[in-house]
Amino acid sequence: VIVTIVCLVVLALGLRRAVMYTVPMFQGDYVSAAKSEVAAPEYAWYDAGLIAYQQEDYAAAKENLSKAYSALSSEDGQIKPSDNLIAGEIQFLLALTHERTKQNFMAIEAYKQALRHNPDHMIAKYNLERLLSARGGSGGEGEGDTSAPGGQAGKDGKKGI
Repeated sequence: VIVTIVCLVVLALGLRRAVMYTVPMFQGDYVSAAKSEVAAPEYAWYDAGLIAYQQEDYAAAKENLSKAYSALSSEDGQIKPSDNLIAGEIQFLLALTHERTKQNFMAIEAYKQALRHNPDHMIAKYNLERLLSARGGSGGEGEGDTSAPGGQAGKDGKKGI
């Protein structure tokens, strides 16, 4: 009897998750999925941001991606190492969105954040270098430190990514 009750409780919880999160995600209702009690909101908000970006609704994309990144952050603003890949993808898409709206400084910062979470993100590296070179390198006013980790200069004496 106890095993049957436990199985029914587990089944009920699974059905609840399916109705509140999985079904809306499958149907493309990412906002409802993100707001559900059983959600992994970072993925739902990321998907909502991606759809908004694809539909060229950049304001909604920025808002949803910011919510996705916030959902990953703990109360002290830290992101778990296991969430670095999704955090990098969120920042990368946010950077693309900033580029589309001609906010290149914000795009540069978002690319830097994407690379902080995922240093192997080659497209983010390329796009960051492209924006920095279009801006005149790393000496532009108002830019953050673009030096390599530890502030080491390369063998040619220049700092870079």
